[in-house]
Amino acid sequence: MAVFFIRAKNTRCGIIIDIGSGSVAASIALSNRRKNVPEIIYTHRECMSPKDAATLPDRIRVMRRALFSATLELEQKG
Repeated sequence: MAVFFIRAKNTRCGIIIDIGSGSVAASIALSNRRKNVPEIIYTHRECMSPKDAATLPDRIRVMRRALFSATLELEQKG
């Protein structure tokens, strides 16, 4: 988890990005040293269209577009 803001003592806020075979998910999480599991406060998933990804360069382009859209959604609404 990449830390981008320290909210309070013992608490950190970061983003989690999951790139799967058919989608990209981006989440904002709060991590507290006293808790075992971070708290997810916002998440967004972008689907990658398989019909647009026939070749490797196409798959990379589709994945980059989904990654950009997911992070843009976090910036604007998260």
